Amino acid sequence: MFRSGLSRFQRTLLVIGGALVLPVLALMVLQVLQALGDERRDVEAEAMGAASQMLSLADGRVQADLSAARVLATARAIKDGDWALARQRSAEVAELNGWKSVYLTDAETGRRVFDLLGSTAAPATRDLSRPVAGVSRTGTGCPCVFLNVPAKGPQERLYQLTVVLDPTVFQAVVSRMAPREGVAALVDRRGWFIGRSRAFTERVGLPATRYVREAIRNGREGFYEGTTYEGLKNYTAFKTSDLTGWSAHVAVEATLIDRPRIWSTAMIVVAAVAALIAAGSLLLYVLYDLAAARREDERLREAQKMEAVGRLTGGIAHDFNNLLTAVIGSLDMLQKRLDDPRSKRLAENALEAARRGAKLTAQLLAFSRRQQIAVSAVDLKPLLEGMDDLLRQSLGSKVELEVRIDDDARRVMSDPHQLELALLNLAINARDALPDGGRFSITSRKGEGGMVELTATDDGVGMPPSVAQRAMEPFFTTKPQGQGTGLGLAQVFGTVRQSGGDVVIRSAPGQGTSIVLMLPAAAEAPAVEKRDPASSERRLAENGRNRPVLVVDDEPGVREFMSGVLEQAGFDVRSAENAREAMAAIAEKPPHLLVTDFAMPGESGAELVLRARAAAPEMKVLMVSGYADTREIEAVRCDGPLLRKPFDSETFLAAVRGALRSQPA
Repeated sequence: MFRSGLSRFQRTLLVIGGALVLPVLALMVLQVLQALGDERRDVEAEAMGAASQMLSLADGRVQADLSAARVLATARAIKDGDWALARQRSAEVAELNGWKSVYLTDAETGRRVFDLLGSTAAPATRDLSRPVAGVSRTGTGCPCVFLNVPAKGPQERLYQLTVVLDPTVFQAVVSRMAPREGVAALVDRRGWFIGRSRAFTERVGLPATRYVREAIRNGREGFYEGTTYEGLKNYTAFKTSDLTGWSAHVAVEATLIDRPRIWSTAMIVVAAVAALIAAGSLLLYVLYDLAAARREDERLREAQKMEAVGRLTGGIAHDFNNLLTAVIGSLDMLQKRLDDPRSKRLAENALEAARRGAKLTAQLLAFSRRQQIAVSAVDLKPLLEGMDDLLRQSLGSKVELEVRIDDDARRVMSDPHQLELALLNLAINARDALPDGGRFSITSRKGEGGMVELTATDDGVGMPPSVAQRAMEPFFTTKPQGQGTGLGLAQVFGTVRQSGGDVVIRSAPGQGTSIVLMLPAAAEAPAVEKRDPASSERRLAENGRNRPVLVVDDEPGVREFMSGVLEQAGFDVRSAENAREAMAAIAEKPPHLLVTDFAMPGESGAELVLRARAAAPEMKVLMVSGYADTREIEAVRCDGPLLRKPFDSETFLAAVRGALRSQPA
C-alpha cells in the first residue's frame, strides 16, 4: 500500500514543493484581501469624486449668477433711484439668466423697493457678508434659492439686491452625479434639500435626514453611514463648498462597501482551513517518508507508517475537530440568519469549504486507524438503498447508476459507516473517469473461501498498469493540483483490510475500471432494532423542549455553539468547561440530558459520566468527541451514544433527539 515509486531525491523535491505551498497560499490570500480593500477604496473614491464634481458645477452656476447680480447692482438706475427703470433692467437680466425673480430691499428699514413677482418670500438671511442664502418653500413660485448682493442707491444709501433662483437649475447636475441604485443630493448650510436625485418635488426645501445634518455639523467633508428616506442603507461621501456653504452628498448602497469586508472574512476562514489542511498533510507526508526510509521490510514498514500516522492524527484530531466544529457550527447558524442573498451565498461557500476540510480529516483518520473501526454484520441491500440518493447526486445526471445485490451475497463483515464512505469514494472516482457520462454499477456475488465480492465498475477512461499499481497509495493522485488529495482509494483499502478482506483492481486504458472489495461473509443477518416511531416522538415531546440540559466542553467556541443551538431549539441550557464545574451544576440541579466532550483537562468526559450517573441515575447522556483513538473511548465503560466532531446544528440536534428518545441508563 505504501510502496513508493519515487526516488529519494524526488520525494525530497516533493516535500520542498509542499513546504512552499503555505507561503504561496498566504501570499495569494494577502493579494486577494488587498484586491478587496482596493475595491472598497475605489467605490469610496468614486463617490467622493462625484460629490466634488457636483459641488464644482453648482459653485460654477452660483458664481455666474452672483457675477450677473453684482453687475445689475451697480446699474445707473439703482444709483439714481429710478426704480421704474431699475425694475425694467432687472426683468431683462432675470430673463437672460433664467432667474425666477429679482427684488430690491432697503437694508436699513427692510422696505421692499420693487419685486418682479410682487410677493416673493424674504431670503433666508439679510447678512450681506454671506451672499448665498438657503432654500425656502414659502413664497410665490417657490421653492426658491436666494442670492444676496449689496447695492448703493441715492446718497450712498445701502440696499440689498436679491436674486431668486429655481432649484431645478441644480437638479440636472445632481441627477447626473447620482450612482446607480444610489442617491445624490445638494443641501444648504442648514441641511435642507436644494436638489435630490430621488423624490425631488416632494423633498426640495425640506430638511434632509438626521445623518446628513449631523455630518455637516461635524465636518466639512468625509464619509458617514446612514439610511435615506426610502430606506436605503448607504455610505455617503460629502464635501462642503467654501463659496456657498452648501454641501454635496453622494450615497452608495452599503453592500458595495460591506461586500468586500464580508468576502475578506470568508477568505480568511477558507484560507485558515486550507492552511491547516495543507500543513497537516505536509507534516503527515514528511513523517511517512522518514518512517519509510528507515525500514527495510515492506510489511513491517506499512504497519509502522500506519501507527505513526495514527499517533500523529490522534494527537491533533481533538483540537483540529474542535476548530472545525466551531467554524462549521458558527457558519451554519450565521447563514441561516442572513437575509442578504449575496452575504448568504458567501457564508454557504465558506461552510462548504469547512465541510471539505472535515471530510479530508475523516479520510486521513480512515487509513490511519487500523484497529478503530467497528466491524459488525452489514446487510448490503438496505445499506445501498439508503445511499441511493447520495450516490446519484455524487455521480451527476450524466452517469447511470445500477445496483445488483445477490441475495446469497448480501451480508458481509465491515464497519457500515466506513463502508458507505468507501462506496461513495468509488462513485466519485467513477464520475471523474466518466467526463462525458456513462454507467456505474455496484454488484455482489459469492467469492471463494467464505468471501463476498462487492464490485464497483465503470465504463470510463480506465487506468494504465503503472497507475493501477499505485492507486491505493495515500496521496497518490493523477488529478490536477487542487482537485484531489489521493486519500479516497487509500480509505477504501484501509476499510477493507481492517475488515479482514482485500482489494483487487482490474483496469485498462479505454476499457473502464472494476474495483473488487473482497469482504468476509457474515455468518448471520445483522440484527435490526425495532422501534416504535410514534412512541419515540411522544417521548421526545415529553422530554425534549424546555427540559434542562448541561453542556460540558473545554473549548469556548464549541461550548457556545452547542449551547446556542440548544437554546434556539427551546431547551433550558447550562454550560461548564470542565468536570468539576459540571458536577457542581449537577449537584445544584440534575439535568435531563448531559452533553459532554470526551477529551478534557483533568477528568475525561467518560469519567464525568460515571460520577454524574452515580449522582443522577435517570440522567441521559450524549458524548461528543473529536478524539482520534476510538479504542481509548471504548476502553472506558460509558453507556450512551457518541457524536463525532465536527458537526453542524442539524446533525447535533438529531443526536440530541436520539439521546432523548433512548431508554434511561
